[in-house]
This record gives sequence, C-alpha cells and structure tokens, in this order.
Amino acid sequence: MASLTLRKTQAGKIVKRFYGKFTDEKGSVKVVALVTKFEGRPPVSGRLRDSGDAKFENARQRAQREADDFAEKARDKKIHIYALRKLVELRQGEITETRIADIQGILDGDPRTRQISALRQRIKTRALAAFCKWCAAKRLTFATEVGRTAAGEYVSALAAPDAEGRTYSRASIRGTVTILRAAFAANGVLPEGAANPFSRILPPARAQDATVSRSPLSREEEARLLAVAAKDKTARDIILTALHTGQRRGDIFNMRWENIDLQNRTMRVRQSKTSAVVKLPLSRVLLETLSRGFAERQQGDPFVFPFAAKHPDKARSRIQGVFRETFGSTCTDSGKHKRAANTRGLHSLRTTFISRRLAEGWTIEQVSLFTGHSSAETVYKHYHKASALDLRDKLEESLA
Repeated sequence: MASLTLRKTQAGKIVKRFYGKFTDEKGSVKVVALVTKFEGRPPVSGRLRDSGDAKFENARQRAQREADDFAEKARDKKIHIYALRKLVELRQGEITETRIADIQGILDGDPRTRQISALRQRIKTRALAAFCKWCAAKRLTFATEVGRTAAGEYVSALAAPDAEGRTYSRASIRGTVTILRAAFAANGVLPEGAANPFSRILPPARAQDATVSRSPLSREEEARLLAVAAKDKTARDIILTALHTGQRRGDIFNMRWENIDLQNRTMRVRQSKTSAVVKLPLSRVLLETLSRGFAERQQGDPFVFPFAAKHPDKARSRIQGVFRETFGSTCTDSGKHKRAANTRGLHSLRTTFISRRLAEGWTIEQVSLFTGHSSAETVYKHYHKASALDLRDKLEESLA
C-alpha cells in the first residue's frame, strides 16, 4: 500500500497536490506527483496523520486510490521479475521453501533484528509458537501456503472466545498481527516479490473493544496514590516525576543526570516516541526529590532511576502494584477481563498533568512544550479529560 504526503514551497505554503510514496520493483522508495489535487482545507498541522475538512478527505481518498495503482503496478512488475528468476531456479533444481516452524529460527539468526526486552521477546515467541500450532492443525507447512485468507481466519480465531469464554483484547490482537507481519517480512521467509499475508489485516471490530481513555486523578486520589507509594521509594519518585512533568514511562525510566540541571531547575528530555526534545522547568517538589536522589546516587551511575533503567519490566510491575493497591482490581466497562490499571496506570498521570494544566488556563502551546505534541487535536482527543471534581472546585471559586 502506498502512502500519501504533502509538500511545502520555500515560502511555507502547502503545494495543492498530493504526492504518492511507494516501493518500486527494484526495492527503491519512489515519490511521485499525483494528478489528484486536494480540495477544501488541509490539516492545520500540514501533516496527513491529522484530518482536514470533508472536501479535503474526499480528495485524499481519490489520491490514495491513485497512489495504490502506482504501487500495484510496481508490485506486479516485481512479481513478474521474480517469476522469471524462479523459473530459472526450478530448471536448475535450486528452488527452496521456508517451513513455518523455522520462522522463529530465521528471526533469531537475523542480525538486523533489533534488541528488545525479555518481556517483549517472550510475547513474540509465544505469538509465533501459537501461530505455528494453529498452522499445524490446519495442515499448513510452508510460509507460502499462508495466504490472506488463512491470515484472516487466524485473526478471527484470536478474536473468538476460548473454551472458558475469555478473549484477547483488540490491542493484543493488533500486537500479534504486527509480530506476524514482521515475521513474514523477514529476509528468507517469503520468496522475493510475494505478498505479505498479514499486510492490511485488521482485527474484527467488537463492542467490547471500544477505546478506554485513561482517567485523570483527582487531588484526593493523588494523595492516596502517593501514600501507598511511600513504601517503595523508586515507585514513589517515578510517580512524582510523572505527576510533575507529564512524561511517558520509558522517558522517565531512562532519564540521565547529565540532562538535569539542579542549579537552574531545568531538565532536558528527548522523547522516544516523537523524537521531540523538550526542556522542562522543575517544580519545587520535584527539585527536592531529584536533589535527594542525586545525593544518594552511586558514584558513576548515569541514570536517575537505575533500577527502572536496567529492569524496566520489574519496575513497571512494581508501579502497577502500587496502582492496584490504591484503586483495587475492579473491572471497567471495556470488558470482562480488563483491570482497573488499564485506566489508572502510570500513563494516566500524563493525562492528569495535561488536564490540570489546561484547566488552570495554560495554552495548548505551553502544554505542548512539556508533552512534545505537534498537534492540538492529539492533546484534546487523548489527554484532556476534565475531572468533575476539579470542575466543581472551579465553579465554586467563580460563584464565591
């Protein structure tokens, strides 16, 4: 599938034409100007990951079809070249096939496979093992025998309840599809030019998969959380940092002393998700916490939270334990097997930070300096959750 892009002139104006980006038959990335011109108003950010008005979105759909035609022709040409090559191999007796059971070994031996945590490696291994077991039951032996139909059947099987009535969440199914898509894209799994069976495969929509937004904490809930976290210094300091900076878990876990200026009360964070570099002021409470940690640190240790940086899975479990002890394990409306920590976890402190700052009258630009977001739409859609208790306090203040 091709992707669309917009371009700007040197003056900063958006060129009123869509551009298609795809991979040609030689494996090179090509960008072509499409015939389709956009209509209406484009996204304010100028990025196609955001939405424009109705006319713009209609034009975007036409441009996407046009770009997909370019990609389809390139793919057909690539398959034709591949077929000729395989015909020669077949005549010479050199043709080989990859067994589904061997995919894990291919991935383990691929030097291009990036290093991941032990937890993610276990998830990846389990996902591939479960798929191999399913394929064996369906009498599918080789990777080339797995087509889009088989891939769709497997994803539907994941979405169906098991013998005990339990189901995978949509996020879990999507993660499994991502693992399998990457596995089939690995070098040597599929013949060159063959279509990836898990490309464009989406989990089926279900009522219980409605998005569950993380809820901001009230002042009383925050006090309860910090009281419980007082028994675990590392968890408490991480929770306090999240409450006072609104940063993501991974960025807090990997904070380094070299990026913290205690004298000038600032810290510098390169956000792993967006690559945005933000420079943040330190609140009085956070300054005291970090100053105490700096005085107690082991000599030469570069990390602010060494345990979390070296053992992220264990640190996450400890913090989740604090949330469970504070808010319990009651179910949410999202499904039978969802935990309260799904809506009340470390990331909910990011929602808390953003919601409070906007309620206090901060501009979206000021909040974005902390969060690294380039789109106001993202902030309002996913993070701005005004608390009824905070609104009540605001109302009482205004009526007093």
